[in-house]
Amino acid sequence: MGFHPTIDTVNALVTLDDAKAFLGVSSREATKEITTITCEADAAGSLNNTYWLLYSVATDYYVWYDVNLAGVDPAITGKTGIKVSIATDATAAQVATATAAAITALSDFLAGAVAAVVTVTNAATGDVDDAIDGDTGWTNAWVTTQQGVDIKYTLNFYINNASWFCNNYTHRLLLSRSSTEYYSGDGTNSLLVNNYPITAITHIYNDLARVYGAGTEITLTDLVFLPQDLAYKIVYDGGVFTKGIKNLKVEYTAGYATIPWDLQEAALELCAFYWDNFENKLFGKVAMSMADGSIRLATTGIPKSVLTVLEHYRKKW
Repeated sequence: MGFHPTIDTVNALVTLDDAKAFLGVSSREATKEITTITCEADAAGSLNNTYWLLYSVATDYYVWYDVNLAGVDPAITGKTGIKVSIATDATAAQVATATAAAITALSDFLAGAVAAVVTVTNAATGDVDDAIDGDTGWTNAWVTTQQGVDIKYTLNFYINNASWFCNNYTHRLLLSRSSTEYYSGDGTNSLLVNNYPITAITHIYNDLARVYGAGTEITLTDLVFLPQDLAYKIVYDGGVFTKGIKNLKVEYTAGYATIPWDLQEAALELCAFYWDNFENKLFGKVAMSMADGSIRLATTGIPKSVLTVLEHYRKKW
Protein backbone atom coordinates (compact mmCIF):
# COMPACT_ATOMS: atom_id res chain seq x y z
CA MET A 1 0.00 0.00 0.00
CA GLY A 2 2.95 2.33 0.34
CA PHE A 3 3.31 5.19 2.77
CA HIS A 4 0.02 7.05 3.37
CA PRO A 5 -0.14 8.79 6.75
CA THR A 6 -3.08 11.06 7.53
CA ILE A 7 -3.08 14.28 9.51
CA ASP A 8 -3.22 13.81 13.29
CA THR A 9 -6.11 16.22 13.78
CA VAL A 10 -5.86 16.01 17.58
CA ASN A 11 -2.35 17.50 17.58
CA ALA A 12 -1.62 19.13 14.20
CA LEU A 13 -0.63 22.78 14.62
CA VAL A 14 -0.84 23.65 10.90
CA THR A 15 -2.86 22.45 7.91
CA LEU A 16 -1.67 20.62 4.81
CA ASP A 17 -2.58 23.63 2.64
CA ASP A 18 -0.56 25.94 4.90
CA ALA A 19 2.47 23.64 4.66
CA LYS A 20 2.20 23.41 0.87
CA ALA A 21 1.97 27.20 0.56
CA PHE A 22 4.86 27.77 2.99
CA LEU A 23 7.07 25.35 1.04
CA GLY A 24 5.96 26.64 -2.35
CA VAL A 25 4.75 23.23 -3.55
CA SER A 26 0.99 23.89 -3.85
CA SER A 27 1.04 23.32 -7.61
CA ARG A 28 3.20 20.19 -7.59
CA GLU A 29 1.36 17.51 -9.55
CA ALA A 30 0.39 14.20 -7.99
CA THR A 31 0.70 11.10 -10.18
CA LYS A 32 -0.88 7.67 -10.43
CA GLU A 33 1.21 4.51 -10.58
CA ILE A 34 1.21 2.90 -14.05
CA THR A 35 2.49 -0.64 -14.54
CA THR A 36 2.85 -2.86 -17.58
CA ILE A 37 2.81 -6.64 -17.28
CA THR A 38 3.95 -8.86 -20.12
CA CYS A 39 2.00 -12.08 -19.73
CA GLU A 40 3.11 -15.53 -20.80
CA ALA A 41 1.07 -18.43 -22.11
CA ASP A 42 -0.19 -21.34 -20.07
CA ALA A 43 1.32 -24.73 -20.87
CA ALA A 44 -0.81 -27.66 -19.80
CA GLY A 45 -1.97 -25.86 -16.63
CA SER A 46 1.42 -24.37 -15.70
CA LEU A 47 -0.21 -21.13 -14.48
CA ASN A 48 -2.73 -22.85 -12.22
CA ASN A 49 -2.67 -21.36 -8.67
CA THR A 50 0.26 -19.05 -9.51
CA TYR A 51 0.09 -15.37 -8.59
CA TRP A 52 1.74 -11.97 -8.68
CA LEU A 53 1.37 -8.92 -6.42
CA LEU A 54 -0.35 -5.63 -7.24
CA TYR A 55 -0.86 -2.63 -4.94
CA SER A 56 -3.34 0.22 -4.69
CA VAL A 57 -3.14 3.17 -2.32
CA ALA A 58 -5.55 1.46 0.08
CA THR A 59 -5.24 -2.31 -0.52
CA ASP A 60 -2.60 -4.95 -1.25
CA TYR A 61 -3.70 -7.48 -3.89
CA TYR A 62 -2.50 -10.71 -5.42
CA VAL A 63 -3.57 -11.66 -8.95
CA TRP A 64 -3.93 -15.45 -9.26
CA TYR A 65 -4.76 -17.79 -12.09
CA ASP A 66 -7.46 -20.46 -12.11
CA VAL A 67 -6.86 -22.77 -15.07
CA ASN A 68 -9.89 -24.66 -16.34
CA LEU A 69 -11.69 -24.28 -12.96
CA ALA A 70 -9.07 -26.47 -11.27
CA GLY A 71 -7.42 -23.69 -9.28
CA VAL A 72 -7.20 -23.20 -5.53
CA ASP A 73 -6.92 -19.68 -4.13
CA PRO A 74 -3.37 -19.30 -2.66
CA ALA A 75 -4.87 -17.04 0.04
CA ILE A 76 -1.84 -14.80 0.54
CA THR A 77 -1.86 -13.49 4.12
CA GLY A 78 -2.80 -9.83 4.46
CA LYS A 79 -3.72 -9.42 0.80
CA THR A 80 -6.91 -9.49 -1.29
CA GLY A 81 -7.17 -11.97 -4.15
CA ILE A 82 -8.06 -11.13 -7.76
CA LYS A 83 -9.04 -14.33 -9.55
CA VAL A 84 -8.27 -14.66 -13.27
CA SER A 85 -9.99 -17.57 -15.00
CA ILE A 86 -8.27 -18.95 -18.11
CA ALA A 87 -8.40 -22.10 -20.19
CA THR A 88 -5.69 -24.72 -20.36
CA ASP A 89 -3.03 -23.71 -22.88
CA ALA A 90 -4.37 -20.12 -23.08
CA THR A 91 -2.14 -17.95 -25.26
CA ALA A 92 -0.23 -15.00 -23.78
CA ALA A 93 -2.74 -12.62 -25.37
CA GLN A 94 -5.68 -14.55 -23.88
CA VAL A 95 -4.02 -14.51 -20.45
CA ALA A 96 -3.51 -10.75 -20.80
CA THR A 97 -7.14 -10.11 -21.83
CA ALA A 98 -8.50 -12.13 -18.92
CA THR A 99 -6.07 -10.48 -16.49
CA ALA A 100 -7.05 -6.97 -17.59
CA ALA A 101 -10.77 -7.77 -17.29
CA ALA A 102 -10.38 -9.11 -13.74
CA ILE A 103 -8.31 -6.14 -12.58
CA THR A 104 -10.39 -3.39 -14.19
CA ALA A 105 -13.50 -4.81 -12.48
CA LEU A 106 -12.14 -3.27 -9.27
CA SER A 107 -12.56 0.43 -8.52
CA ASP A 108 -8.88 0.69 -7.51
CA PHE A 109 -7.59 0.23 -11.06
CA LEU A 110 -8.12 0.77 -14.77
CA ALA A 111 -6.58 -1.96 -16.91
CA GLY A 112 -6.39 -2.80 -20.59
CA ALA A 113 -4.60 -5.38 -22.75
CA VAL A 114 -2.85 -5.11 -26.09
CA ALA A 115 -1.57 -8.47 -27.32
CA ALA A 116 0.31 -10.00 -24.34
CA VAL A 117 0.80 -6.73 -22.46
CA VAL A 118 -1.52 -5.53 -19.69
CA THR A 119 -1.35 -1.86 -18.65
CA VAL A 120 -2.65 -1.11 -15.15
CA THR A 121 -3.26 2.44 -13.96
CA ASN A 122 -4.04 3.05 -10.30
CA ALA A 123 -7.26 4.98 -9.72
CA ALA A 124 -5.74 7.12 -6.95
CA THR A 125 -2.58 9.19 -6.86
CA GLY A 126 0.11 8.33 -4.37
CA ASP A 127 3.07 6.15 -3.59
CA VAL A 128 2.49 2.39 -3.72
CA ASP A 129 4.75 -0.64 -3.75
CA ASP A 130 5.66 -1.72 -7.27
CA ALA A 131 3.98 -4.81 -8.73
CA ILE A 132 6.18 -7.92 -8.49
CA ASP A 133 6.01 -11.63 -9.17
CA GLY A 134 4.80 -14.16 -6.65
CA ASP A 135 5.48 -17.52 -8.28
CA THR A 136 4.46 -17.30 -11.97
CA GLY A 137 8.09 -17.45 -13.04
CA TRP A 138 7.53 -14.82 -15.71
CA THR A 139 10.82 -13.12 -16.64
CA ASN A 140 11.10 -9.31 -16.46
CA ALA A 141 7.33 -9.06 -16.86
CA TRP A 142 6.59 -6.13 -14.52
CA VAL A 143 7.66 -2.60 -15.43
CA THR A 144 6.61 0.52 -13.55
CA THR A 145 6.29 3.14 -16.29
CA GLN A 146 5.12 5.91 -13.96
CA GLN A 147 5.77 6.04 -10.24
CA GLY A 148 2.82 6.99 -8.08
CA VAL A 149 3.55 10.16 -6.12
CA ASP A 150 1.53 12.48 -3.89
CA ILE A 151 3.50 14.79 -1.63
CA LYS A 152 0.54 15.21 0.72
CA TYR A 153 1.42 11.94 2.43
CA THR A 154 5.01 13.00 3.07
CA LEU A 155 3.83 16.41 4.27
CA ASN A 156 1.18 14.82 6.51
CA PHE A 157 3.97 12.84 8.16
CA TYR A 158 6.15 15.92 8.65
CA ILE A 159 3.24 18.01 9.97
CA ASN A 160 2.54 15.28 12.52
CA ASN A 161 6.23 15.00 13.37
CA ALA A 162 6.63 18.77 13.78
CA SER A 163 3.48 19.05 15.90
CA TRP A 164 4.54 16.25 18.21
CA PHE A 165 8.01 17.75 18.54
CA CYS A 166 6.41 21.03 19.62
CA ASN A 167 4.25 19.21 22.18
CA ASN A 168 7.17 17.24 23.56
CA TYR A 169 9.56 20.19 23.68
CA THR A 170 7.07 22.44 25.49
CA HIS A 171 5.81 19.61 27.77
CA ARG A 172 2.28 20.58 26.80
CA LEU A 173 -0.54 19.47 24.51
CA LEU A 174 -0.80 22.71 22.58
CA LEU A 175 -3.97 22.19 20.55
CA SER A 176 -7.21 22.61 22.52
CA ARG A 177 -8.74 19.42 23.89
CA SER A 178 -10.69 18.02 26.82
CA SER A 179 -8.65 16.08 29.37
CA THR A 180 -9.18 14.07 32.53
CA GLU A 181 -6.20 14.08 34.90
CA TYR A 182 -5.45 13.04 38.46
CA TYR A 183 -3.39 15.05 40.95
CA SER A 184 -2.27 14.78 44.54
CA GLY A 185 -3.57 17.63 46.69
CA ASP A 186 -0.95 19.50 48.78
CA GLY A 187 -3.20 21.22 51.30
CA THR A 188 -3.08 24.59 49.52
CA ASN A 189 -5.77 26.38 47.52
CA SER A 190 -3.89 26.24 44.19
CA LEU A 191 -3.31 23.53 41.60
CA LEU A 192 -0.98 23.59 38.59
CA VAL A 193 -2.32 21.50 35.70
CA ASN A 194 -0.45 19.94 32.79
CA ASN A 195 -2.01 21.88 29.96
CA TYR A 196 -2.94 25.51 29.42
CA PRO A 197 -4.43 27.96 28.73
CA ILE A 198 -7.46 26.58 30.54
CA THR A 199 -10.68 27.54 28.78
CA ALA A 200 -13.18 25.53 30.82
CA ILE A 201 -13.43 23.38 33.94
CA THR A 202 -16.04 20.64 33.72
CA HIS A 203 -15.57 18.90 37.10
CA ILE A 204 -13.06 18.72 39.94
CA TYR A 205 -13.48 16.03 42.57
CA ASN A 206 -11.62 16.09 45.90
CA ASP A 207 -11.83 12.55 47.29
CA LEU A 208 -9.27 10.83 49.54
CA ALA A 209 -11.00 7.50 48.80
CA ARG A 210 -10.49 8.06 45.06
CA VAL A 211 -14.06 7.13 44.18
CA TYR A 212 -14.83 10.63 42.88
CA GLY A 213 -18.56 10.49 43.54
CA ALA A 214 -20.95 13.40 43.15
CA GLY A 215 -20.65 14.29 46.82
CA THR A 216 -16.93 15.01 46.45
CA GLU A 217 -17.28 17.49 43.59
CA ILE A 218 -16.11 21.05 44.24
CA THR A 219 -18.59 23.78 43.29
CA LEU A 220 -17.39 25.28 40.02
CA THR A 221 -18.19 28.84 41.08
CA ASP A 222 -15.54 28.46 43.80
CA LEU A 223 -12.83 27.83 41.20
CA VAL A 224 -10.81 30.45 39.34
CA PHE A 225 -7.99 29.90 36.83
CA LEU A 226 -5.06 32.31 36.81
CA PRO A 227 -3.13 34.21 35.50
CA GLN A 228 -5.62 35.46 32.97
CA ASP A 229 -3.10 35.59 30.10
CA LEU A 230 -1.91 31.97 30.54
CA ALA A 231 -4.52 30.35 32.80
CA TYR A 232 -2.47 27.42 34.06
CA LYS A 233 -3.29 27.61 37.77
CA ILE A 234 -6.62 26.64 39.31
CA VAL A 235 -7.38 28.50 42.57
CA TYR A 236 -9.95 27.18 45.05
CA ASP A 237 -11.55 30.33 46.41
CA GLY A 238 -12.62 29.68 50.00
CA GLY A 239 -11.18 26.18 50.33
CA VAL A 240 -8.10 24.00 49.93
CA PHE A 241 -7.22 20.95 47.91
CA THR A 242 -6.92 18.31 50.61
CA LYS A 243 -3.49 16.76 50.96
CA GLY A 244 -3.60 13.22 49.57
CA ILE A 245 -2.47 10.83 46.87
CA LYS A 246 -4.25 11.23 43.52
CA ASN A 247 -7.26 12.48 45.39
CA LEU A 248 -8.07 15.15 42.82
CA LYS A 249 -9.81 14.26 39.58
CA VAL A 250 -9.80 17.20 37.16
CA GLU A 251 -11.87 17.33 33.97
CA TYR A 252 -11.09 20.42 31.96
CA THR A 253 -10.47 21.90 28.51
CA ALA A 254 -7.15 23.55 27.73
CA GLY A 255 -4.92 24.47 24.83
CA TYR A 256 -5.17 26.83 21.87
CA ALA A 257 -8.32 26.68 19.74
CA THR A 258 -6.53 29.12 17.44
CA ILE A 259 -2.78 28.49 17.25
CA PRO A 260 -0.73 31.67 17.87
CA TRP A 261 1.03 33.00 14.77
CA ASP A 262 4.55 32.51 16.09
CA LEU A 263 3.77 28.91 17.05
CA GLN A 264 2.39 28.25 13.57
CA GLU A 265 5.56 29.77 12.13
CA ALA A 266 7.71 27.49 14.28
CA ALA A 267 5.76 24.40 13.19
CA LEU A 268 5.98 25.41 9.52
CA GLU A 269 9.72 26.09 9.79
CA LEU A 270 10.16 22.66 11.31
CA CYS A 271 8.16 21.10 8.45
CA ALA A 272 10.41 22.99 6.02
CA PHE A 273 13.51 21.64 7.78
CA TYR A 274 12.26 18.07 7.46
CA TRP A 275 11.12 18.62 3.87
CA ASP A 276 14.42 20.16 2.79
CA ASN A 277 16.34 17.21 4.19
CA PHE A 278 13.95 14.82 2.42
CA GLU A 279 13.96 16.60 -0.95
CA ASN A 280 17.72 17.02 -1.04
CA LYS A 281 18.54 13.71 0.67
CA LEU A 282 20.45 15.51 3.42
CA PHE A 283 19.60 13.19 6.31
CA GLY A 284 22.87 12.02 7.86
CA LYS A 285 24.99 14.35 5.71
CA VAL A 286 26.99 17.43 6.67
CA ALA A 287 27.45 18.75 3.12
CA MET A 288 26.66 17.95 -0.50
CA SER A 289 27.92 19.00 -3.94
CA MET A 290 25.51 21.09 -6.00
CA ALA A 291 25.06 21.03 -9.79
CA ASP A 292 26.91 24.35 -10.15
CA GLY A 293 29.97 22.96 -8.38
CA SER A 294 29.30 24.68 -5.06
CA ILE A 295 29.18 22.92 -1.71
CA ARG A 296 26.04 23.18 0.39
CA LEU A 297 26.27 22.69 4.13
CA ALA A 298 23.41 20.71 5.64
CA THR A 299 21.50 22.13 8.61
CA THR A 300 22.23 19.90 11.57
CA GLY A 301 19.74 19.79 14.39
CA ILE A 302 16.47 21.67 14.84
CA PRO A 303 16.72 25.29 13.60
CA LYS A 304 17.47 27.77 16.38
CA SER A 305 14.59 30.02 15.30
CA VAL A 306 12.16 27.17 16.02
CA LEU A 307 13.61 26.48 19.47
CA THR A 308 13.54 30.19 20.34
CA VAL A 309 9.79 30.32 19.75
CA LEU A 310 9.11 27.04 21.52
CA GLU A 311 11.10 28.13 24.56
CA HIS A 312 8.52 30.88 25.08
CA TYR A 313 5.77 28.22 25.30
CA ARG A 314 7.71 25.70 27.34
CA LYS A 315 6.11 24.67 30.62
CA LYS A 316 8.34 25.69 33.53
CA TRP A 317 7.12 23.26 36.19
